[in-house]
Amino acid sequence: MLRLLRSARPWRSLAYLASGVPVGAAVLTVLPPLVLTGLGLVPLGIGIVLLLGAGLIGVPLGALERFRLRLVDARPAPSPHRPPERRGVRAWLRTRLREAVTWQELAFAILTAVVLGPLELVVVTFAVGLSGATLFAPLVVAVAPASAVPNGARLAQSGLIWLLPPLGILVTIGMAYALVAVAQARAALARAVLVPSADSVRLVELTRSRSRLLTGFDDERRRIERDLHDGVQQRLLALSVTLGLARLELPGGSGGPGQAADPGRLAELVVGAHEESKAILDQLRELVRGIHPWILSDRGLAAAIAELAGRASVPVRTEVELPGRFARAVESTVYFVVSEALSNVDKHSGAGQATVTARYAGGVLGVDVRDDGRGGADPGRGTGLRGLADRADAAGARLLVASPPGGPTLLRLEIPCTPMQ
Repeated sequence: MLRLLRSARPWRSLAYLASGVPVGAAVLTVLPPLVLTGLGLVPLGIGIVLLLGAGLIGVPLGALERFRLRLVDARPAPSPHRPPERRGVRAWLRTRLREAVTWQELAFAILTAVVLGPLELVVVTFAVGLSGATLFAPLVVAVAPASAVPNGARLAQSGLIWLLPPLGILVTIGMAYALVAVAQARAALARAVLVPSADSVRLVELTRSRSRLLTGFDDERRRIERDLHDGVQQRLLALSVTLGLARLELPGGSGGPGQAADPGRLAELVVGAHEESKAILDQLRELVRGIHPWILSDRGLAAAIAELAGRASVPVRTEVELPGRFARAVESTVYFVVSEALSNVDKHSGAGQATVTARYAGGVLGVDVRDDGRGGADPGRGTGLRGLADRADAAGARLLVASPPGGPTLLRLEIPCTPMQ
């Protein structure tokens, strides 16, 4: 009993219940006029917009309720909403209006306005008022007008007024337990309606990861198209022009059969075409490396990781101990995670050196990328680490990041797999 009284739970419960009162009042103030005005303006078209706003009013209130749960419940309260499949307001509206949880949030908002808000007001007023009136009864009788405290003077003259503060202590203890109980019941109801189950959370996260992956794949496809159009295609066009000019220098070209060829000019054009073809091949290799590098297919992870380390701008030490080759999807996931991790080391960490370690044990391939940089890497900010987490999740792997401010940074990939025979 004393542990509860010494803790912050009664105060947090009081704050939780008290903060629910203005939420209910806001819904009661905004929602009915919005619906009535929307119904009246439906013939003009703007009423539909107002009704949509009324239908979606539960979405921000649901987010607020999940935030308020932190006052009395330390468990996570993630959003149950799915991400839209496309960008834009229309896609967002279409997704939200088709979700059952949107209408659950609206129903809970109405329940808060009509039932929970008034109930919280009564509970908070009664608990605070009764505790204060008994604890500070002598002060209230001394300060307040006689008409405001019936029989106050009689209680003061008889001395019974001094029995109320000790009684007030017991009342306050009882009210503390009552506030905690009511707040817990209120929070349990909010969690049941507004917070998804563990399976639903997993489904939502998978949906969000899939959406980000699809967006990433689309961006990658556009990048490849742009590189082919702006790079390889233009170089091939230049090569075609160079070969066309060389053809004109050959005997029998457009200059006529009697015109002599210019060996020097012809040699210059052939050399230029040769250099241009080599540049095109190099550009194609770089492009293919971003899709699936040949060294990974031909020589495996150890050689591919060594090549990535050699291309990094900071010294990278590799320690790779693997029993053999793995499935293509596994090797590809590891390769691109290491590639992106080393790219982040080059661009953002300010590190002087890095280490890549890869070992297989207990049916799990573990890959660590460490650097001695400034740290502070956060998967929740930016798209780089989040994209790596999505790629790992798609392969059934787990990505862990430890990067305290000041460094060092450790990125660990754990992917269950079996070596190929």
